[in-house]
Amino acid sequence: MPKTVVNCRDRLAVGSSPTPREPDQELPRFQRLLSDLSTAFVQAGTDSIDLEIERSLERVVLMLGLDRSTLYQVGPNGIAHISHQWARPGLPRTPKYTNVLKIAPWVTGRVMSGQTVEFSSLDDLPPEAAQDREAYRTGSNKSNVTVPVKFGKKVAGAARPIATKGGVVGHAPIAAVLGGSSIPK
Repeated sequence: MPKTVVNCRDRLAVGSSPTPREPDQELPRFQRLLSDLSTAFVQAGTDSIDLEIERSLERVVLMLGLDRSTLYQVGPNGIAHISHQWARPGLPRTPKYTNVLKIAPWVTGRVMSGQTVEFSSLDDLPPEAAQDREAYRTGSNKSNVTVPVKFGKKVAGAARPIATKGGVVGHAPIAAVLGGSSIPK
């Protein structure tokens, strides 16, 4: 089956079945988790915010049955880098690259333009994403949803949950809750 790229409302799905799934029973659980995480962030002090972010990534990964999650941050120089991550025991942590665009230019370029990028298999990525595919393969990533995080209309980073052991990152709860959302300035 030929690979298809579909862009609908700032969401880019690549693969042979790009139709976005409807949110299912996981959505209410995911929304409750986000509410709990929001409460934890409000209560966290400035000296513990980084630890709280990594705890939150752990909770998201475990609730969704994934393997790891990564947050990217765009620095004042405009370069996106890995700022926080959590991985299941036994999985390597993704190295903190100084410039994610050099590692995965196709996905990073789309996310920085405000699109959510979803794929369920590395083979779903188009030929122009060959460098991204190889970087993800080296990192043992099987599928992913990368959601831009915006402050106002400006992309300030991205959230990226990952499946590494043959599972698929289901975009229903992730993209439905996070996709297209932004933090007001």
